[in-house]
Amino acid sequence: MISSKPSSLDEFLNERAARNRTSSDATLAMPPQVVQEWGRLKEQLRALVGDRRVDGEQLEWSPYPAPHPDFLLWKNVAAYFVEPDVRRERAPAFRIRFSRRPLKANQIWVLSESPIEEKVWKLDYREATERTVWVMANGRMLSSQELAHAIAIELVKFSDAYESAARGVLL
Repeated sequence: MISSKPSSLDEFLNERAARNRTSSDATLAMPPQVVQEWGRLKEQLRALVGDRRVDGEQLEWSPYPAPHPDFLLWKNVAAYFVEPDVRRERAPAFRIRFSRRPLKANQIWVLSESPIEEKVWKLDYREATERTVWVMANGRMLSSQELAHAIAIELVKFSDAYESAARGVLL
């Protein structure tokens, strides 16, 4: 009986690296224009918020290391840019996830669970004759610039709901 298992650590690591190269990188499974537009969306949001303050608090683009490296932070919430998982999803999609902000090193939350559920926008990319658009699950179609504005607005709304819910839990 011949074993198909690798016989050495080096062989195993080489096979593993080859598998990971072909299946884990979202950019390999997505057309280059989609990946470029995803990057453009992040750049437009970063430029939009700049050094903008809302209620005296700075909107910040990825101010510290986190599991999802690209996120917009405001107060205790964040809008995370989540790339498709081409290994686990049948129809890979980009997502914007609104949730509690990621913790910095050596931080803990007073509340073990978020006072509100996270919100996730699933985005599909479509090239049309007139313009390129992101299509949301509700059918709404937005350019990257329009989507950048929508993300910033939703983050502020999400923060308001988060703070209201947190006050109710802590009282």
